[in-house]
Amino acid sequence: GGRGGLSGRGEGGIDLSNWTNRLLALNVAIFIAQQVDPSITLMGAKNDQLIRRGELYRLFTPMLLHGDIQHLMANSYTMYNLGHFIEPLFGGPMQYLALYILSGLAGNALSFVSGRAPVSIGASTAVSGLLGAVGLFCYRHRHVWNLEGPLRSVAQAVVINGVLGMSSARIDNFGHLGGLVGGAVCGWLFGPRLVPLTTREGVFRGYVNSPILQTGWAALGRQVRGRLGRRSGLGAPPGKGGARQGWAR
Repeated sequence: GGRGGLSGRGEGGIDLSNWTNRLLALNVAIFIAQQVDPSITLMGAKNDQLIRRGELYRLFTPMLLHGDIQHLMANSYTMYNLGHFIEPLFGGPMQYLALYILSGLAGNALSFVSGRAPVSIGASTAVSGLLGAVGLFCYRHRHVWNLEGPLRSVAQAVVINGVLGMSSARIDNFGHLGGLVGGAVCGWLFGPRLVPLTTREGVFRGYVNSPILQTGWAALGRQVRGRLGRRSGLGAPPGKGGARQGWAR
């Protein structure tokens, strides 16, 4: 029979080999549970009054909930596109999940502090973090790859979301803003940062990944392999003079 579980494609052909698809599947499963038992929404929504009473878990649980099928589909579509781009660039599940969760927490925290949306749900705080991380990656490496097009697309998405947010009182703008900034900060601290690798004689050898925040899962001097470029669709970064020098080994 076909492989089941999270290691590959299940019998239904759903690819759960990456965390973007796993998170999408989790959101769908929880949405179905919400329809079966609506009290789940009340138990997990970001409720500012209850957070003040100490229910801090409500800064996390809203990113798992959605109001209706349109809400779920909109977030899922954006997450599918952004997640499959940024996940392989972060090098491992711990970094990617940290990006997603910390962005969601940042968005819900800013929403709570602002007090503009007393009750809210949705994965858009975390999804906005993916957008922030993509924008940061494109800006940071705009001289390594030709990323002007993707960078413009990110800027346009931010502007469009901002305009739509101001036109509707139902949209939690501060939640989106907090997630966006949180994702950019995560990308800056422990996201990919390619720096030139040269010999003592100054001969360019390629690029090495050196995140600002060095942790157990972003080890000092971890070398970037060609798989990162292949999986993200970017290809290996060009070397000096436009010639492809490959990746540091």
